[in-house]
This record gives sequence, structure tokens and C-alpha cells, in this order.
Amino acid sequence: MRTNNYLYRIIILITGLWIASCTEETDTNPYESKVQIEGRIANFMVNGESSAIEGENNITEMKACIFTDGILTKIYDNINVANGTFSLNVNETNGTLYMVGNATDAGAWHGMNVNSLTEYEWKQRTVSMRDGKAVPFFTGSISLDGYISGESAQMILTRGVARFDLKMATDGESKLNSIRLEEVADKAFMLPQSSVTSPETDFVTIEEIFDNPLTE
Repeated sequence: MRTNNYLYRIIILITGLWIASCTEETDTNPYESKVQIEGRIANFMVNGESSAIEGENNITEMKACIFTDGILTKIYDNINVANGTFSLNVNETNGTLYMVGNATDAGAWHGMNVNSLTEYEWKQRTVSMRDGKAVPFFTGSISLDGYISGESAQMILTRGVARFDLKMATDGESKLNSIRLEEVADKAFMLPQSSVTSPETDFVTIEEIFDNPLTE
């Protein structure tokens, strides 16, 4: 018997993941920055080894926000991302900084107001599918408490969606024409919750039909 391996990435929203949102207020004086946030996207690991697929970690837009004493106090737009790494200078040395990539079109940042939104409300934000497909977003957070001027802080962004690698054993030649997943949540929390939970949502079917069937 010959074994044919098929590798195909399916991205779906999963419950109990990550949420984000904020408004429009930008850092207008970068020369007064106190702490530099440096980070990267976490590697996708399989059996202890990196197993990234080309293009899966692409971030087209990144935003960040800071909550101080449980209230939204700062928004950072258009954070530079290059080759899976990013950097941001912040003036604050207390509170919690959140970063979210690729989630604007999914509604993550809609209707947020500085000095109004609470951190609890922020953590209840959800991300929905777009055009029947999950949004490949990334999130991370770090406490700024205890840092002083001139220090650097490290952050790892993790994916907010699941990746499925399909491996099939077949006898002889075979072709894979489509993949279908049923009862997939249409919406999920963007940020981690205190327990495994999911928002009220509809459940949908995801089907991917290949223009050219997958073969060995």
C-alpha cells in the first residue's frame, strides 16, 4: 500500500480564543516614548518543530490599545510589521497593552471610545467570519506595570484560529476534491476567557472545493 500525504490548511474560528477593540487616538509624540515593545508571531509547532506554511502569518494591519485601571486610555494605529516581527514605543509604564492584527474588517475595533470602554467589555468582544471564511487574526497582551523608561518588553502574538493538517493513507492513487466541516461556530471571543466558553452564535458549514484536486 502506498501512503499519500495531503497537507491542507483550513482556518476556522474556535471558541474561547481572542477579542479586541478600540478607537482612534494615536501616539503623537514618539520622541517621549518610555518603553519599547518588541515581539513576533509565535511559530506553529508540530511534534516540537516549526511547521509554518508560506503566507499563513501575513499581517496586513496591526493596532494596539492600553487599558489603565480597567479603562481604555490609548489607541495605537498602523503599527509597523515586517517579516513577522513588530515594534512599538509607548509612553505608559502601567496598565495592560493589547495588540491585534488583521481584525479590523471583522469588526473588532468598531465603536470604541477612549476613557469610556471598560476592559471587561473589551474582553467580551467577538470576531465573526467574513464572507463565509474565518479571519486569520493574531493577538497578544502584556502588562506594562513595573517597566521603567528605556526598557524593552517582549510580546508573542498567537493565532486566533485553528489550523488543520490532513494526512490520509490510501491504497493506490487518489484525488481530494473538497473538504467539508459542519457545525462550525460563526463567531468566537477574540481574547482568552477565564474558562472554556463561547459566545452565542450560529453554527455553519464550511466547504472548500479545489479547482485542481489535491494529489500526491
